[in-house]
Amino acid sequence: MRCGKGIPASFWKLTFVLWRDILKPSPDPNNAGQFLYHYTAKTTFEQLKEDHRIGDKAVQSWQGAYFVSGLFSVKKGRRKAPKLPGEPTIWRYNPAATKQDWLAFIIALSRVVSPANEARRARHGTDENGMSCLAAFQLRLAIEVDKVRAAVNGTAGPGLPPVNEKRIEFLLEEGVGTRNPDGTITVYDAPPKWNGLQEPQYQEQE
Repeated sequence: MRCGKGIPASFWKLTFVLWRDILKPSPDPNNAGQFLYHYTAKTTFEQLKEDHRIGDKAVQSWQGAYFVSGLFSVKKGRRKAPKLPGEPTIWRYNPAATKQDWLAFIIALSRVVSPANEARRARHGTDENGMSCLAAFQLRLAIEVDKVRAAVNGTAGPGLPPVNEKRIEFLLEEGVGTRNPDGTITVYDAPPKWNGLQEPQYQEQE
């Protein structure tokens, strides 16, 4: 968390909710008194909103972030009909993940959601051309995750292997960005919308 400057509290809250379920053991049916660890959590938007007060937009953002983290495989849930219960999202944690894997992801997420030298970018809705802001956020984060993984060990040893090469190419094929002649990638994202927000009311100070 000390490396996660600028990451919203809703990310950590969702992480703690997931972690509780991921570490929850189940009885071993073949060995009395023994337990099994599946490192799996199941969530729905309704459960996270009603039980933990985590809004839909926050869940979408952080679910998308973890999808390119290299720490989880995420199978998105779906709803076949508006009034019927939906299938939950299934999160499977990689128990072989190391502290360095986590460090690379958190540093990358911090840089993307709260960039030091440029404006923040939207994570929700669509831009003026109808492009998904979440997809653009995922592409930008996927690029940064692999960049940080390559350098996370500094001069102490080799970096970590990339985890998003296929995902980056898929998003480029979807038109979320363009690979430039020099190998860099331009992401088609937009600034966040602040419509409806009001200035806070301060007391006894400007």
